[in-house]
Amino acid sequence: MSEREIELEVLRYDPEVDEKPRFQRYTVPCKSDWVVLDALNHVKAQQDPTLSYRWSCHMAVCGSCGMMVN
Repeated sequence: MSEREIELEVLRYDPEVDEKPRFQRYTVPCKSDWVVLDALNHVKAQQDPTLSYRWSCHMAVCGSCGMMVN
């Protein structure tokens, strides 16, 4: 399985710390069969445990892990 490096730009907001939402960048190794959720899970597990987002089963059925991607 091939792997490349990608850059994620995630909109973050913590009302206890931030005055307004801000973008944070992460560089992530990305396997060819990954989806955006896999990259976010990698960031949370390996780089930034403060990252928070909603997701459920990763089966593309209910839509709870839907997100805006450009």
